[in-house]
Amino acid sequence: MLATFRARGVFAALPLALAALVATALTVALAAALMIIGAAVAAAVFLARAVLPLRWRQRRVVPATYWPHATIDTTVVDSADSPYTHDRGR
Repeated sequence: MLATFRARGVFAALPLALAALVATALTVALAAALMIIGAAVAAAVFLARAVLPLRWRQRRVVPATYWPHATIDTTVVDSADSPYTHDRGR
């Protein structure tokens, strides 16, 4: 025959308190592990930025024109010598 025991009073809350304590300890341990991993990654990134050349970290500058190899020939026009000055409205 099986003997059953029924906890009453303060003893009934002990399993619930134990479960809450274990959950809290696991949460704190997980948070500490995540913080340690984050600090290690940040340290690795910081050291990599210090060691790697600056040229690798700079983005390429896009040329202002689509034809950087070509030049555009221009001529300065003096408005006083222009034959079209009489057409200007004053």
